[in-house]
Parts: sequence; structure tokens; C-alpha cells
Amino acid sequence: MRRHIVAGEFHFIGKEASTRWAGGPDPSMLADAGAVDPADETSREYERVVDAKYLNQIRTQAKQFSNKLLSRRSGVARSAIMNFKKGRSTIKPRTLRKLTKAIHDLQNKTCH
Repeated sequence: MRRHIVAGEFHFIGKEASTRWAGGPDPSMLADAGAVDPADETSREYERVVDAKYLNQIRTQAKQFSNKLLSRRSGVARSAIMNFKKGRSTIKPRTLRKLTKAIHDLQNKTCH
């Protein structure tokens, strides 16, 4: 089974993609990729570590709402929401974004 990849932000991390790239871009590694810009020094960072303080803040805000309501609003499974609220497992960045958006939407809805 293959997983879909969602592009995120690009950050310079100071490393080359391969040792073959040490002397500059290697067009043989980019078959049919088009023009290569040697000035482009970005690399892909696959996972960003979320600050524990921020994560706890989101967890506290999530506890204001029912699992059912958060699940419906965010599209995240109830079991994942329950595990997140209890701090049982790590949460994927994409899931965290969905959950955070749902929490903010619900908070704004209750304020109005």
C-alpha cells in the first residue's frame, strides 16, 4: 500500500540530498525533472517536532468540547481524539492541524 504525501513547508537544513550532489546538482538523478536551479538551497524536512507546551495548550482546549463534536467538525476519528486528549499517543501533524482548526472554529462559534 502506498501513502499519499502532502507537501509542507520547506526549510534550509544545511545538508545535501546525496553525497553525489556535493559538487553541485547531478542531472542524472533528476530524469525528466526539468531545469535545476543551483541557487536553490532548500531541502525537505519530513516531520517537525511540535512544542510540548503548545501541544498541551491544544489538548486543554480540546477538552472543552465533546469527542463527537470535534470528530464531526474536524473529520478526525473519535478514537484519535480520545487518545490525544488523554495524552496516550502521538498525533500526526496533519491531524493536529485539522483538530486545531476545528477547535478554533468551535471557540469562535461559541463566542458569537
